[in-house]
Amino acid sequence: HGFPLCNPIVALKEGSTYLDKGVSIGDVGFISPGGSFRFFFNIFKAVDDPIHAGLTPTEFKPIEPPLEDSEITFIPDYFKPGTIIASEGIKVVKHSSEPLDTSFYSRKREGGILILPHGASRQDMADTDRLYEYVQRNAPHWYQVINEYSDYAFHPNGSLVIVTGCDKATDYANASFSNTEESPHRISLRYTRKPNYDLPWTRHDHADVHWFQPYKDDVISASPNKCVFVRTLRVSLSSISWAKALPHTSRFVSFIVQERSLFQRCRDIVAAWRKTRYREKELLAKIYADNKVRDGIPYCRDCMINVNNYG
Repeated sequence: HGFPLCNPIVALKEGSTYLDKGVSIGDVGFISPGGSFRFFFNIFKAVDDPIHAGLTPTEFKPIEPPLEDSEITFIPDYFKPGTIIASEGIKVVKHSSEPLDTSFYSRKREGGILILPHGASRQDMADTDRLYEYVQRNAPHWYQVINEYSDYAFHPNGSLVIVTGCDKATDYANASFSNTEESPHRISLRYTRKPNYDLPWTRHDHADVHWFQPYKDDVISASPNKCVFVRTLRVSLSSISWAKALPHTSRFVSFIVQERSLFQRCRDIVAAWRKTRYREKELLAKIYADNKVRDGIPYCRDCMINVNNYG
């Protein structure tokens, strides 16, 4: 499915144009620890597009050509109404479908639940190959801008992502739990769909729950703009590129494995070669000894045929 967002509603100011559609293909941002997508800009949109609100990087230019509908696969009813997705080890007991009423039980240390009362759509960029050169050329500047050219890496290397696919719904409910105790307590949750914005969860003391259910007359909030799953490309720089772009932040933690230097890589290759050659010499010596005598019977080394059998 991709990465699940605990908070599918994007954390932006009320009235933002971006909220009309929500997370979309081409969005550049990061996934916050709280499970929401933080939007910066979209690589397919012009600088003056309303969703950018004048906050694009100073040297930003959208990728060319623009994204075509033919590049996107779209399935409007990928998740059927009433879909329930639960992680392994969670027992699901459905009491009724209308209104949707379901209980969940688990003794696992951690787990997650997603409920889609009206289902969800899926859209993906069919081929992402044309993004790589563009990202390689622009990513260093992106990291400079989002880190405000600071001596501190607010957004470490590898934290930026580009959205290549997403699943969006009009409403949702989710729950997650994580037990750190030696003897995990039994999780018992119940979801009952209710009118308007009433809390649908009960018995949720040991779980983190979220939900969104639009009011009956609120047509705008009922639009399919809540992203429940997102698929992305992670934007990571090499250690050399990062040091050039933000030289004073190299000491901070990176989201990617530190790249080994050329000297270290050469040293490893030589060490591996020497070890391999040593093993080869040992093996050849053993084979040569075995060829001379195997259980007291002479062997022909080249053809490995028992000489005595041929007289």
